[in-house]
Amino acid sequence: IWTALKEGHASKNPEEWSDAFAKLTWRLWSPAAIPDLKQRALSKKLTPTQRELAVESIAFINDPAAADALFDIAAKTDASVKVAASNWLLRNAAGEWSQMNIKKRLAETGIYDPSKITVNAITVPKDKPSAANNKERITRVLALKGDAAKGKQSIMRCIMCHNVEGQGPNYGPPLKGWGQTQSREAIATSIIMPSADIAHGFKGSRIILKDGKEVHGLLQPGDPYIVSSTGGMVQMIPKSKVKSTKPLGRSLMLSAGQLGLTDQEIADIIAHMKQW
Repeated sequence: IWTALKEGHASKNPEEWSDAFAKLTWRLWSPAAIPDLKQRALSKKLTPTQRELAVESIAFINDPAAADALFDIAAKTDASVKVAASNWLLRNAAGEWSQMNIKKRLAETGIYDPSKITVNAITVPKDKPSAANNKERITRVLALKGDAAKGKQSIMRCIMCHNVEGQGPNYGPPLKGWGQTQSREAIATSIIMPSADIAHGFKGSRIILKDGKEVHGLLQPGDPYIVSSTGGMVQMIPKSKVKSTKPLGRSLMLSAGQLGLTDQEIADIIAHMKQW
């Protein structure tokens, strides 16, 4: 069915597929689609979201060729897509692909070998200003007129965690289009007091290791734990190394003060986000 649909409705070049056909391919789970999906996953012409959908599409196909494709993708591609391919290999190793020797291949390829894992401590420092001081700052910022052109430059400071114009990781929630649906006060509050309202699905965890190290980030439970931290760094942490996991209780996002943003720069960013 997928082959017939491709012949009648899709470009022969998988990099030129419509998003609708890409989603249809995701739904049909066809082994015949694996080579095309692999090409999309490795393509630098597509967005990270399109490439990661191709990886996910492969991961739902219960076929040895799908596992081979994900191993190739994990070996050949860049950060976010490599992580996506590795994550799906880890998930499927104990599931539908359990008969495919995935865990052994993960160790042999160096993607995940528990005996060789060294965990880096990554923590998010607490913001020091009081709530009263932050509210005073919001009032000051809202009294300023922002320059959207300058804001477009200043927002690039956020690429440590957000993808902005194709730069930066997909660690924080998407920013493009969000500001158009928010008030200036809501945007100012999110920049100055990020813990005031944490986006759904982005509540951080505090992972405490048996050796005393601590890692803050977005936690995907399992064995290993997969933790995404500030800067988009992703670590696989063997469960045997973990002492406990707790909610972080505050945002993983650095505040305007921690990023060194001035009141005017915040106002400029707000102006840019209102039209971006």
